[in-house]
Amino acid sequence: MSLKLERVSHYYAGYSLLTFAFGLVGVFLNLYFFNAGSYTEVLLYQILVAGGIAFGFTLSGYLYERHSAKHVFMFGGISRAALLLLLILFSGIFSNFFLFGLLYGIAGGFLWSGNNVLNYDVLKGRNRVRIFSTGGVAINVIALLAPFIGGALVQFSNLQGTMKFSLDIASAAAFFFASAMVMGRLKLAERPFKYSLKKTALSGREYTKFKLYYGLKELFLIPFSVLLPIYVFVSTHSYLDAGAFLSFGFIISILSNFFTRNSRYSNRLVDLSVASIIISSLIFLFPSIIPSPYNAFIFAGVFMFASTPLNVRTRSNFFSLIDRYGKKSDRALFMINLEYYINAFRILSSILLLAVLPYISGIAGSILLFPLFAPYALLFRYTAGKKAPNMLIKARSVGVP
Repeated sequence: MSLKLERVSHYYAGYSLLTFAFGLVGVFLNLYFFNAGSYTEVLLYQILVAGGIAFGFTLSGYLYERHSAKHVFMFGGISRAALLLLLILFSGIFSNFFLFGLLYGIAGGFLWSGNNVLNYDVLKGRNRVRIFSTGGVAINVIALLAPFIGGALVQFSNLQGTMKFSLDIASAAAFFFASAMVMGRLKLAERPFKYSLKKTALSGREYTKFKLYYGLKELFLIPFSVLLPIYVFVSTHSYLDAGAFLSFGFIISILSNFFTRNSRYSNRLVDLSVASIIISSLIFLFPSIIPSPYNAFIFAGVFMFASTPLNVRTRSNFFSLIDRYGKKSDRALFMINLEYYINAFRILSSILLLAVLPYISGIAGSILLFPLFAPYALLFRYTAGKKAPNMLIKARSVGVP
């Protein structure tokens, strides 16, 4: 096995463990804070996590002055594992959504900053679309049962209240730690670079397309990734069903990544994907025809299958943008800068949902917002449409003060 292929395999082994950890605990942390039936508390928790992630990305830049990306990843992964254990051991303190959400977000900022840089370094000079889609198949196969297992650990727990989440949370902590240890053994030669906050003030016409795409995608993904699993839980009163909903998403992702790996990319595919996402969101306006939670499963299936090839292509093109820019250290600056926009829109999405909360009927009523958020899909046409295969940036079009 060549060194490059060994690195790719090693990276995806660590990332698979990370995905398994998220599969175990992702939706159930939201349900942990929803345990008292507080939709508001879940959204406030999401706002704090998003703000913490952006702050963690900023702080990660200073770690790159002395440490490699894998060490930044390890710090974030171990920190998240520790926070999950503290949530169990000292629930009276850390079960407060404000404290836990902020700290969990900051740890996630380090984790994702290290991961994004490692992802770029490992795949540099390779056919990224093919690797992304092949890796997506493998990762989702490995993590397929994680949400269902997490749901079973909560559903059949003999403990009461938020303590019923303890075994699931502890299991996720173990996988976060294992992912950090595996990624820490990745063999990559890196040189530290001098970092300052003002260096992250990147600009450029082509780069703006990516900022707009990733930012507005988050405007939609908060109701998709947060509301839909809770909607399924409220509809069925079953943690197993909420977990099964996430496992179903993994199945669709496997199929879509396999399709992406073996398909030709065209503008017609983009148009079809956009239309499918927007039209399928309308099923939430007719619950009498397709009752809950079946409408959630149908919409999630369409959305995951239609958006995966577009996301894979956009990420590949974003990495190509970084290729054209120049110095290796700049890859971290792009990752950090982009995260500001991603989390700003994530916070905006949560605030918008909080604003309309008094005018809708609880969690189920909030699903009617999907047709309002769905037009974000039109951004696919702008960012992943005609210019997608050649969306490369010229070095001079980006300025670093």
